[in-house]
Amino acid sequence: MTVAKRVSRAQPQVSDPLADSAKSKLVEGAPDGQKIANKSALEKISLNLEVALLAEVDQKRKELGLTRPAIISLALKNLLRNGITVGGN
Repeated sequence: MTVAKRVSRAQPQVSDPLADSAKSKLVEGAPDGQKIANKSALEKISLNLEVALLAEVDQKRKELGLTRPAIISLALKNLLRNGITVGGN
């Protein structure tokens, strides 16, 4: 029986998509970017959204490197901090 020697192949260099410090800070500040010590502080909900709205959410979350729960949580926190205009008022 002949034993063949394995050939080592160089691994391709993959750039880190989070290398950009601004993006890293954004991800670290996201709700799912940090470990939560007390998971009982979270509550799971169900949410129905229009297909077109969810497509926009998915596009933006992919641009930012976030999950759906993270971007929805950030949007809600933004709304609560900054308020909302309903009906143009």
